[in-house]
Amino acid sequence: MSGSRADRRRFRIGLALSGGSLRGAGHLGVLEVLEENGILPDIVAGVSAGAVVAALYARGMPVSSMIERARRLAASTLIDWDVPIWPLIKFLLLYPLSRTGLRPSPRRLLPDGLIRGRRLEAFLRKLFREYPQPRLPCFLLATDLDEATTVVFGSAPSLEGLSGDHRYISLRPPEWATAVCASCSMPGIFRPVRFRERRLVDGAVRNTLPADLLFAAGAQKVIAVDLHLGELADDRIDSFVDVLDRSLTMMLAGIAALRLSSYPVLRLAPPIPDIGWTAFHRIPECIEAGRQYARSHLPMIQRYLEG
Repeated sequence: MSGSRADRRRFRIGLALSGGSLRGAGHLGVLEVLEENGILPDIVAGVSAGAVVAALYARGMPVSSMIERARRLAASTLIDWDVPIWPLIKFLLLYPLSRTGLRPSPRRLLPDGLIRGRRLEAFLRKLFREYPQPRLPCFLLATDLDEATTVVFGSAPSLEGLSGDHRYISLRPPEWATAVCASCSMPGIFRPVRFRERRLVDGAVRNTLPADLLFAAGAQKVIAVDLHLGELADDRIDSFVDVLDRSLTMMLAGIAALRLSSYPVLRLAPPIPDIGWTAFHRIPECIEAGRQYARSHLPMIQRYLEG
């Protein structure tokens, strides 16, 4: 990594990016404002949607290029549905019988995810070929379904002092796209990703905001962009789905707050609009919301870094 910003170790500024589905585009607006004002992270970490941004940034893709690509994204580029019709019909026919005890549960007929994830991985591989070598140290998080552990993929030095429920894996360049897909594999929506004999799903299952890993790696200051906190600003609770979404968001926000309570982290909460995870046409709106939030909070960010 000769000649990169990573040479200035130990790391002065770390940047942690949360998940948020398509709302993760808000990270791009925040990053753009940080760079415009000379705030350049020395190490990054991301989970789920934040892993996409963190990985591309660490590989050297300019923020302006990421924004341009994001604006042109379409569902057909990233989503490949995997809903087998006959097993689904058979499940619907047998399920009532299983409830009466006349048949065993037919759950094995159902797929382990509704989206294969191959298009996302192909898209990422294409981008990583354009930026073949990491320029910044980076951590990406996934969750091991079988071991119930957090898998930390890294291009940075291995972490010391990780608890027993963490596994550190040093990434080889060809593995980046698979690692990012694993971090993004929302349980029940995307199929689990197979990686070195592991079955992996979304890293946010166990850690929604990996600022703690950046401190463990030696970062002196960490800016953590938490898109889950912004969701709590939405007052619309009209259905049981809204109740579930709000409850899950509160749970994730509480877990992140507890995990980071002993660290001197600056936690930013851009009020990114609550959009559907297939609403690609609203990506520019998310980017702009992140941009406006970062601009309005720039004095606070600068005070934190100077303190």
